[in-house]
Amino acid sequence: MWHNSKTSVQQDDRLEVLNTSKTMSEHVGFRCPDDLIAVIQHQRDATGKGRTEVIVDMLRSSFPSILISDRAKLPNESVIYFVWNGQRLLYIGKTVNLRQRINSHHRLLQFVGAGEDVKVSWLPASEENLLAFESSLIEALDPELNGEEVPLELKTGNPFFSCRIPPDVLGEIEAYLERTGKGKADFLIAAYRLVIEQDALSTNNDADVDGKISQALAPVLKRIEELEGKLAA
Repeated sequence: MWHNSKTSVQQDDRLEVLNTSKTMSEHVGFRCPDDLIAVIQHQRDATGKGRTEVIVDMLRSSFPSILISDRAKLPNESVIYFVWNGQRLLYIGKTVNLRQRINSHHRLLQFVGAGEDVKVSWLPASEENLLAFESSLIEALDPELNGEEVPLELKTGNPFFSCRIPPDVLGEIEAYLERTGKGKADFLIAAYRLVIEQDALSTNNDADVDGKISQALAPVLKRIEELEGKLAA
């Protein structure tokens, strides 16, 4: 249970490793959101690293974590959870059942599409303290996807796919999108239609050439048939 007291405590006392018989053998626990935020700030001051880099380092080294591709192994616990990838903090959320929440998450396709090494880390919390803890951490850590609009293709249920694009090409695409105000989905649809039209044009050209050749050869073929008929007689 999280204590709401904001009484000053020593830095070393803020971080607790709690033994548990649940899915993971060790959990990192904090008395309240302010404790975790204070630890993050302390690490920033000590290392000179940015906020996101510090929290991701903590998630990597001190929090239980599972690849999102292995989400079936997530515990059925009440937690604050963090979705991250490399040095990116993608999302912070709350849930009374982590496995169920991630498997039915409205941003699951975004998480999976962010890369092969996307992970889910979590911090156990009692149900009554989830909302306050989540709100404080989102405000302090500003994850990339919290508060962002869910892409239209996810809202409408249209098919969704992801792919890796070379950095130089991606840079050109992003510059074009920023210049024109177009969305990524609109760009991909337009590119797809352009390719299809080019293929169709190429096919039509081939058909025209074949037709002209057949037309030119028709008299020759007719004459050959006439000669074959005379020889047969």
